[in-house]
Amino acid sequence: MIKNDRHECPSFPLRQTIAGEVRHSCLIEDGVTMPHHKAYKKDMRKNEEARQRNRTYRTQMRSLIRKIKEAQSQAAAKEPLQKAIVTLDRLARKGIIHKNNAANHKSRLHKFVSKLPA
Repeated sequence: MIKNDRHECPSFPLRQTIAGEVRHSCLIEDGVTMPHHKAYKKDMRKNEEARQRNRTYRTQMRSLIRKIKEAQSQAAAKEPLQKAIVTLDRLARKGIIHKNNAANHKSRLHKFVSKLPA
């Protein structure tokens, strides 16, 4: 690991340029490796926004699945199952989860509900 007065950079060592200057091949801000180019900085910003948005959707999906798992009868699980199916289809359509992942979840949930007492 390289240490100097500016920062520690374990994965990007110091390198010598053609002119003989020693430069860092990365920038560090608040402990996060930052890109050099504006487009990459924008990509990082957009990725973080999408991650936060997707996190909300995944939390909603898990909550609906949990409600189904907590149901004691098929009648009690019917409404949460319908909401979960709609939500899973929407998330698959938006690309938050893969369509096969949504199909697998729906299949498992249907199987679970069918085994509950009527």
